Amino acid sequence: MKPSERTEIQASQTNRRLPDFLGLGGMRCGSTTLWHMLNTQPDIFLPSKKELHYFDNKDGLWDEGLAAYQAFFENASPNQLCGEVTPDYLGYPPCCERIHDLLPHSKFLVVLRDPVKRAWSHYWLSVNWGGETRSFREAIELEAVRLQKGDIYSDVAFAYLSRGRYVEHLQRYET
Repeated sequence: MKPSERTEIQASQTNRRLPDFLGLGGMRCGSTTLWHMLNTQPDIFLPSKKELHYFDNKDGLWDEGLAAYQAFFENASPNQLCGEVTPDYLGYPPCCERIHDLLPHSKFLVVLRDPVKRAWSHYWLSVNWGGETRSFREAIELEAVRLQKGDIYSDVAFAYLSRGRYVEHLQRYET
């Protein structure tokens, strides 16, 4: 049995909700505004926490298992669409396969922004929380080296240019 089949069986056996749609991002592109707008719609249920980070396991939720993820959607009414908004899902490649395996029929909402403005905003976010100590030019020049670790933390902190290569990210989700 493929992992995706096992996951679908586990999800159906628990009779608990899973998202009908995901807000994938991109990072620094307006996903918070999207989340607030969706939260005003009575036919839509979103968890009170904006970024769950289940599929990227940034906060360890994937390690806690499917039931921990489903618990975020347990208060949804049967007549509501369920969703979550975590912009990191778009730019972090391991998320795509996990999402496809667990939610093969889900819809995606993607908010994009001019990639240069996005990179600049991302850089200043990293500077402001203390993760970035280099000039913008140095940070851009070091990006490929910094991302070699392949972990979500480096990706969130230093993927200034790569997060703006939207076509590459969207193509992973096309299938």
